[in-house]
Amino acid sequence: MLNEYENEAFFQQYAEMSRSREGLSAAGEWHQLKPLFPPLEGKSVLDLGCGTGSLTGLLAEAGYDMIGIDNSGEMLQMAMDKRAASGQDILYLLQDMREFELYGTGRAVVSICDSMNYMMEYRDLVQVFRLVNNYLDPRGVFIFDLNTEYKYRELLADNTFAEAREESSFIWDNFYDESSGINEYDLTLFIREGQLYRKYEETHFQKAYSLDA
Repeated sequence: MLNEYENEAFFQQYAEMSRSREGLSAAGEWHQLKPLFPPLEGKSVLDLGCGTGSLTGLLAEAGYDMIGIDNSGEMLQMAMDKRAASGQDILYLLQDMREFELYGTGRAVVSICDSMNYMMEYRDLVQVFRLVNNYLDPRGVFIFDLNTEYKYRELLADNTFAEAREESSFIWDNFYDESSGINEYDLTLFIREGQLYRKYEETHFQKAYSLDA
């Protein structure tokens, strides 16, 4: 993936987008995810691939003892800025999810927003699952999402998606290679800067996994 988040100008403008300011409460995932969590208030929960800490902060607000792990220092800086503003007690760690280490176990691990699909090799996906198992309490809960072959083949396919918003717009050109299971999408962003919109481009690669994997 070409990481536009390393571009300071892009990253500063990304921070102004509604999802970054308001977290998952500005999107649909949180409302679907919340009922899956058992009553774990006060228990340690790991947000794996936490990004800017949107979900991490929501879970901390709900009473969970949160740890967030991500491999982007820029994303974690935004997460820590949110933590400072909220006064929440959240531990953020700069680590690769394929090699993460904790000092103890947790009651639950959560990983959403297609993080697992960025594991381009099956062995990497298995390694993440092994580490999660190592750091979960007995009968602990692992909640994650994973785009399946069906979604890439039938829903995303070789399609183009676009959306215009007041503060930002995007064009998503998707390409799925069914033989390799590799999904590529070229994302063109137009982010408002004053009276103008600046164009940014990034490319993402994800791996499709079957339900039998």
